[in-house]
Amino acid sequence: MADDYACSNVDDDSTGIIVAKYFMHGAAFIYLVVMLFVALIFLALMIAIMIVPGVQLGALGILGVVVASFAILFMAVGWLNVQVSQHFWKIQVKQKWLSLLGHGFLLLIVITIAGIPSMLINAMMISADLWTYVKFLIINFLIYSSVIGYICKRVAEVFTDDELTTCTGSMSVLDRTTSRGQCSHC
Repeated sequence: MADDYACSNVDDDSTGIIVAKYFMHGAAFIYLVVMLFVALIFLALMIAIMIVPGVQLGALGILGVVVASFAILFMAVGWLNVQVSQHFWKIQVKQKWLSLLGHGFLLLIVITIAGIPSMLINAMMISADLWTYVKFLIINFLIYSSVIGYICKRVAEVFTDDELTTCTGSMSVLDRTTSRGQCSHC
């Protein structure tokens, strides 16, 4: 009977399912980030409005507006990945503002580094004919969606909330439940 409630860290998903989940995570994240950047156009307008008082405060005021803008960007990217990670992988991720800030910063840095080969190939493909370039973009999307999904999952795991995901396997069902539901490993 105790084995019925044992906590298992083993994923029953096949390799194909996992790759599909990475692809879906990456594609969903890319879509959400594109929507975020559309929203950031409006944020840029707000920043332009905020710079006027910032100019009156001098260079320190402008620096404050720029730092606040990047902080909002990092927190928004971190929050988006938290939501997608919880949906696809059932990972309980810390959602405090400092964790979201670090999450978004780390995620953007790692995705930028991982995207360097794609950016270089994209720069070389810019002079190709349209059909070749479209084929490259489709292949690039298919490959990098999975790569970004993998990166997003791993970054989310760095920021997991240990209080919500720790399970020794010998705990009773009542001990393993949390305020958000059951242990994600069970």
